[in-house]
Amino acid sequence: MRGRTLFWRRAPWALTLILLGLPLLGAETLTEKKVKAAFLYNFAKFVQWPAGSLSSSRQPFVFCTLGATPLGGTLDEVLQGKTIDDHPLLARHLASLASVNGCQVLFVSAPKDGGAFTFPANLRLPGLLTVTEAESKNQVCKNGAIITFVLESNRVRFVIDDKAAQKVGLVISSKLLSLALPAGK
Repeated sequence: MRGRTLFWRRAPWALTLILLGLPLLGAETLTEKKVKAAFLYNFAKFVQWPAGSLSSSRQPFVFCTLGATPLGGTLDEVLQGKTIDDHPLLARHLASLASVNGCQVLFVSAPKDGGAFTFPANLRLPGLLTVTEAESKNQVCKNGAIITFVLESNRVRFVIDDKAAQKVGLVISSKLLSLALPAGK
C-alpha cells in the first residue's frame, strides 16, 4: 500500500492543502474555522503514526479540541463520512487536558486574551499530533506544539516542528513539510 499507490491516493490532498491557503476575504462559506478543520483532517492523512497506535480497523481515529474557541461543529462537518486508513473519524471536545487519552490529533485554540497556548512537556505523548494557533511565527518556537496555525496575509498557514513530531514517534510527509512556513526566530 505504500509507495506509488499511496502517493496517488493522497496526491489530491496536496492540492487541497494548497487551495485552502487561499485568502479568506470574500469567501463567505470558507471561514477560518472551516479552513482549520479541513487542515486538521488533511494533516492526519500526511502523518504516519507509530505501529499499534490504532489496534483495530473499527477503532475510531479521534480528533480532539480544547480551548476557548474550539472548532466544534465545524470539525464534525469536515470529518463526517470520511475515514483515514479505513478508521472511522470522531471529533471530541475536551473539558481539560486530563482527558486527552485516546486522541490522535489534539487542537488547542489560542487563549481568549490573544496569547499563545503553551503545551506542557507531559503532553508530548507517543502518537499524539498536537496543533495550536499563534498570532505570529515568532510565538511558534516557544509553544511546544508540533503544528501551529498562523495567519499570514489573511491566509491560514502553518509551521511544523518536525523534531517535536519525531520525539513522539510521528513521521510527517515531506510533501506536508514542504507546504509549511519556516519557523520564526
